[in-house]
Amino acid sequence: MNNLATQYFILSLLLLFADVTNGKVPIDVKVSFMEALAPKDTTSSERFQNEYEYAVQTGKQLIEADLEKCGYRIVDEKIFYDASDNLQAFERSKAVT
Repeated sequence: MNNLATQYFILSLLLLFADVTNGKVPIDVKVSFMEALAPKDTTSSERFQNEYEYAVQTGKQLIEADLEKCGYRIVDEKIFYDASDNLQAFERSKAVT
């Protein structure tokens, strides 16, 4: 009887894992991107920030289907900080970890 209970438990875990890998319950994986921006040159910083965000989004879209097959989903966080402020960079990185 104990062996049957063990087999049922293992089968339940396998079925649960199969649901995850089929994309029914994706596991969120947090990925943080940090980048410095030049505060004095706002036009190029804004352009860079937009292009950076677009590149991250494009990368996510390119691998999204493969990740879903494995049961994962990327949840990204983009953090920008003042390039001339070392303390701000440290504080932002510490908040992420």
